[in-house]
Amino acid sequence: MHFDFNKLVIAFLPHKPYHLDILQGLLSLENLPYKLILIDSASYYIDPSVKDRLSFIQEHEISKHLNVVRLEELIAKGDLPAMLCVFNDWERSARVLVEAYNDAKLPSIAIAEGVQDYYDELSPTPRFPYQCAKHILLPCPYDKRFFHDSRQSVNVVGNPRISTLRPISTSTDQNTSEALINYNFSYGALAHCKTKWLNDAFQAIQSAGMKPVIAVHPSEDTPSRFMKYVSSMPLHETISRCACVVSRFSTVILESLALNVPVVYFPPREESVDKFKTIAEISSIANGPDQLEAILKNKIFLKFSQKDVTEYLKVHAGTHIDHKSKFTRLLDLILESSFVCDDKRNDLAKLLQLRLATQEHRNNYYMKSQLRLRANQTN
Repeated sequence: MHFDFNKLVIAFLPHKPYHLDILQGLLSLENLPYKLILIDSASYYIDPSVKDRLSFIQEHEISKHLNVVRLEELIAKGDLPAMLCVFNDWERSARVLVEAYNDAKLPSIAIAEGVQDYYDELSPTPRFPYQCAKHILLPCPYDKRFFHDSRQSVNVVGNPRISTLRPISTSTDQNTSEALINYNFSYGALAHCKTKWLNDAFQAIQSAGMKPVIAVHPSEDTPSRFMKYVSSMPLHETISRCACVVSRFSTVILESLALNVPVVYFPPREESVDKFKTIAEISSIANGPDQLEAILKNKIFLKFSQKDVTEYLKVHAGTHIDHKSKFTRLLDLILESSFVCDDKRNDLAKLLQLRLATQEHRNNYYMKSQLRLRANQTN
């Protein structure tokens, strides 16, 4: 029996507060022929800090427009949504959900946002990002190159996280002498480099006669000697007040450019991801602390045109895309091409009851999934 299209439910599984900001930029909430909900998966984490972080779903403005449903309630009732959309598809609860949807032959979507290490070149533990969901939605045209031989359905929907910064951006106040250090080595990427990298960036800024300000990724611990330089302001306000931003591989580079704040790309020697290999067109690149000091002292970071930055952001952040119409159209097409029925949803409920039954079940299934993805990668 085919499931009534008017009763279709699409579930979104956010992992971080800004994922909800992105959803707001992607979703058109009017006149949709299906219902949208948010899934709260906090109970499937052992770490209490993760559970606390997931409370952001209830606190976000978007929860006024979308129902928030606890994952265990959906599974217990056996009333699973017809389609699943996740962001970080390498996180354990997301991975188990996505693969259960795939096995039940129901549509799974992973929304990639920001800049990504798609090939795990920097991650100490393979995550296999965006290799599980059947449909991948990318933030920019450039990223399609990482899926050229993929069997997944791949489309570009842009990144409203970047695009929404562009209309409100203003020229940088070049009277300021502050330079922002973006301290972000999340997911354990190049962890052995981070102390030296921060020391080098800090010293180069001071030697160039500028004042260092530090923005710290939430997952990082700041060395005590730098604590007094850490900004307490929201990130975008901090970026906007600085003359330039010094950063390694990070979405902050795109956010800064969107805010019309120049960037100096300062990669550790071991950084190999090619996302910013073409950034020399619109930004300075410092391959060491001496180069960084010279760029800052001579204000070389000011020589790039906003016209070139605008074109760069189209390719690397999809700022030219009408996010809402593109995203809504893709949801419609995916649903129309998927034979959603009650039998499949019943199968899905049984799979999840088994795979998410206990923490041991979840861990075992996740490890099997990792081994399967590793085998696929080597074949």
